[in-house]
Amino acid sequence: MADCVFCGQKAAFGKTITVGTMVFKACADCYDRYSRQDDKIIVDAVRAARIFNDDVKLREWYDNRISDLKKDAELLRSEIDDHERELKEKTVGICPKCGGPMFGKGEHSLMTYVGGLPTLNRSAWNTGEFNVRITVCQQCGYTEFYSAAGNSIEKLEKKRERLKMIEEELGEE
Repeated sequence: MADCVFCGQKAAFGKTITVGTMVFKACADCYDRYSRQDDKIIVDAVRAARIFNDDVKLREWYDNRISDLKKDAELLRSEIDDHERELKEKTVGICPKCGGPMFGKGEHSLMTYVGGLPTLNRSAWNTGEFNVRITVCQQCGYTEFYSAAGNSIEKLEKKRERLKMIEEELGEE
């Protein structure tokens, strides 16, 4: 019978732990301790015990892990950069509830009911359309709706500025 690769005691029947292509035999206690652990913890414990005799496989596993971790790190860096860029581009304000970034979700049309009694017949006579701009907090999900009708005060100020430019050019006051 084989020995446990973690402690050297007699391995229990059917108690094996697989990491990649490596199969480690274990006693009942070590199996309970390591069977639900992360692969790195298992391989570190096998290496520290110095009972498993295939050091080439262990080294190969570590090399593959480092290569995989580098790929994962590069992918995560790219995803983080993309997310931060998206935050900068799409953030339209700060959430009043949690302080997270609010994203503009564009303009949407809502169908509204107009009239007395609600009916199943949705026609031009009893429905209306209302355009809204939606903003959603990326942290807590808080959602706000704003009228998409436009800012009349902003439009008025632009008209005043344009009039002032025209009057200056004409020499009027």
